[in-house]
Amino acid sequence: MFNGIGVRANDVSMGLPTAITSLEHFLEPIKTIVGSQFLTSKIAARYMIETKSEGTILTLTSSLSQLKLPFMAGISSASTAIEGLTRVLAAEFGNFGIRAIGLNSTALFESRSIQESNANLAKTMGISAEALKGMQTGAHLLAGKRTPTLTEVGDVAAFLVSDAGAALNSHIIDVDFGSMMVI
Repeated sequence: MFNGIGVRANDVSMGLPTAITSLEHFLEPIKTIVGSQFLTSKIAARYMIETKSEGTILTLTSSLSQLKLPFMAGISSASTAIEGLTRVLAAEFGNFGIRAIGLNSTALFESRSIQESNANLAKTMGISAEALKGMQTGAHLLAGKRTPTLTEVGDVAAFLVSDAGAALNSHIIDVDFGSMMVI
């Protein structure tokens, strides 16, 4: 089971100062993303248990769970919560042969959500979107001046749910070329 839900940056105040973000906007990514991951994981686990089919629950989080990046309170909190949820799912469902793994990707510039959140964040920081992108892409140990592509993240996801990835359970796998900004 994989759930790649996200939220639109403009709908949840991504890139705006925490001091002016409403509680509603702060909670929206938590409610939407974590809530959706919880519901789909619960239903998938129930099915896998009832059918004795085993399987993998693959959650999606972001490097915001580990970064010290301003103006991202709601989405950073949601990303961190998904990692905690993943570990709980692994602990609860491992006895049934169900693995739970978190896929933690850095910014995927192909996505509209990252483009919108970067535009908001750059505006708040008083820099150009290109300067912000340069900061994000230049802080990796591998692959030079880029971040992973959606295809590369998909390839890692396919490995994680395959027999080759069977030894992994409860792990949060960073797909970020070794970001130097991650704690």
